[in-house]
Amino acid sequence: MKLPNPFTGAIADHAVQPLSRLTSSARRGSLQGRSAASSAMRVCTPFCFLLAAFLCGCSFTYIGHNGVVSPDGRFRVSTECDGAYGHAYIDKSKKKFWVWIGSGSGTNYTPLFQHRYTITGSDVEWQAHWSSDETVFIETYDWGDGISNYKNMEHMAASNHIALFSFALDKSTGKFVEQR
Repeated sequence: MKLPNPFTGAIADHAVQPLSRLTSSARRGSLQGRSAASSAMRVCTPFCFLLAAFLCGCSFTYIGHNGVVSPDGRFRVSTECDGAYGHAYIDKSKKKFWVWIGSGSGTNYTPLFQHRYTITGSDVEWQAHWSSDETVFIETYDWGDGISNYKNMEHMAASNHIALFSFALDKSTGKFVEQR
C-alpha cells in the first residue's frame, strides 16, 4: 500500500500503517489498556511505599546539641544521639552517640576527634564539661526506662548514669584522644 510520508508528503511503500492511520477503535483500545494499567499503578505505588516504610521501621530520632566551647575558645565539643530505628527515643534501646571535637568554625573548622559509641538507655541526655582548656568530659544519663527527661529535668536528679567519656588534647599530634 502506498501512503504519503507524514513528514515529507512523499509517497512510499509501507508494510505497516503508521499510528496516525489506525482506526479510531484501534487507538481507543490501546489507550484504554494503557489507561487501566496507569490507574492500577496510581493506586498501587503509594500503597507499596507506605507498606515498605511501615515494614522497615525506617525512622529514628535524632537529638543534637550545638556544642560547648572550651574555656579559652579554641575548641568545641559537639554531640549527637540517634535513637534506634523503629523505636521511640524514650524506649530503652541501643542508641548511637556521636562525639566531635574540633577547632575553628564554618569553612575553617578542623576536626580533631570524631567517634561513634553505642550506648543503651531510655530518654538519653548528656552534659559536656571542660575541666581545663584541653580536657573535656561528657556524662550520659537517663531517668529510667520509659521516663521522659522533659518532665523530669527540672524536678529530679539524673538517676541512671550510663557512661562517662573523657578526652584530652595530645600535644604531640594536636588531636584529641579518649582517656580511659
